[in-house]
Amino acid sequence: MRVLTIHDLRDSIRLSLVLNEALNCLRASPLRVTASHICRLADLDTADLSRMRRLHLCPQYVKLVNKFKIWRLLHYLLQEFPTLEIREYSNGKISVRLYKERKGRRLKGSLAHITPPGFKFHPGKNKD
Repeated sequence: MRVLTIHDLRDSIRLSLVLNEALNCLRASPLRVTASHICRLADLDTADLSRMRRLHLCPQYVKLVNKFKIWRLLHYLLQEFPTLEIREYSNGKISVRLYKERKGRRLKGSLAHITPPGFKFHPGKNKD
């Protein structure tokens, strides 16, 4: 097992898988951060986020999803929630875990402490 950084995730399929796992971890956390909450913070269309997080299951979305958008959103989540950890096992399986405390950093106490990203997603710019 090794810990991955976002820079180790080179293709959109792996980024999609990690984004989906990260959103599932945040939903199951004590904060109960939903995907729609992330959409409101980032001014992102819910259909875009849905396609981004399902790309690893539905390869036909590859023409509709911008890899940089997935990377940017995942980068924001990893900065905002530094206790998220991406792991890759020796068999190639990737998993994401959310810890209450990791490397001296703690999970935020409430949804009020989550800051919006310093960028906005612009609709209609889906091409790579």
